[in-house]
Amino acid sequence: ENRIYLQLSEFYKASFTPSQNVKIGEYNYDVILKSKDTLKNSDRIVEIKFLKTKLTLDVIKDAATQLILASKHYDNSFKRRTMPFLIIIYSDNEFDLALKDFKIKVEEYAKTLSKPLRVNFIDRKKIDETRPTDYLKV
Repeated sequence: ENRIYLQLSEFYKASFTPSQNVKIGEYNYDVILKSKDTLKNSDRIVEIKFLKTKLTLDVIKDAATQLILASKHYDNSFKRRTMPFLIIIYSDNEFDLALKDFKIKVEEYAKTLSKPLRVNFIDRKKIDETRPTDYLKV
């Protein structure tokens, strides 16, 4: 999680003020990128989910739902627009086989939520070579 935060904060520092592991009210935020120009960019709320066991849709649905609730709380608390991102880090080769179908199911679920949510999957072995723009791909 920290490596991803460092990559994001370094890359986006000209446009955003980064914060890590923030608690606002009852919600925890892995990463907040607060826009320096709210007319140009909305704030980015980033949840990083590491999958250590097999892929289960329920775990991702719970994370997505919590992220949407946290994002709405942030919107209401600070009167700022947010764009929530769920970054799913997986580390087992067995995920590669089922990943395509799983991604489709997660994206379909994300469309049912009350606020748009971006979901991006990253192989844990490729974190160091992943570009920050891939984490926050729209």
